[in-house]
Amino acid sequence: MAEGWLPAAFNRGWTYRDRIGAEPAGATVLSFYAARYRHSDRAVWTQRLAAGELHRNGSRLRADAALLAGDQLQWHRPPGRRPPCRGRGSSCLMTAICW
Repeated sequence: MAEGWLPAAFNRGWTYRDRIGAEPAGATVLSFYAARYRHSDRAVWTQRLAAGELHRNGSRLRADAALLAGDQLQWHRPPGRRPPCRGRGSSCLMTAICW
């Protein structure tokens, strides 16, 4: 591997946290995630919901639901293989930057 590059490696996943304010209240969980994290469409978020990756207020969501102001959402992104990337430092930091 060229100098300054980290090899491909598995990360430990990540938990993304969002707190719902007044504006998105009333929207559904799936529409919120599709708008907030545009790298994935509603169909992918539906798959993540079915896989148990989405939680609201600490509990796993089993179906799409309307959001309330103050709700705390978590997307538990599972571990995955990240590609080689340029950088130095701890692999934990580089996983976050390169992913």
